[in-house]
Amino acid sequence: MKTPSLVRSMKVRSSVKIMCDGCSVVRRKGRVYILCAKNPRHKQVSGLF
Repeated sequence: MKTPSLVRSMKVRSSVKIMCDGCSVVRRKGRVYILCAKNPRHKQVSGLF
């Protein structure tokens, strides 16, 4: 079996929040995204399900 490669992706949450002043809210295709220029770990997405 192959082990999956570690990929840093978005946190999937029912309610997303801005975590710092580098975060920005983006609405695309009925989903709300939080993208962060300062800390990539702050990336979040809401409304996937």
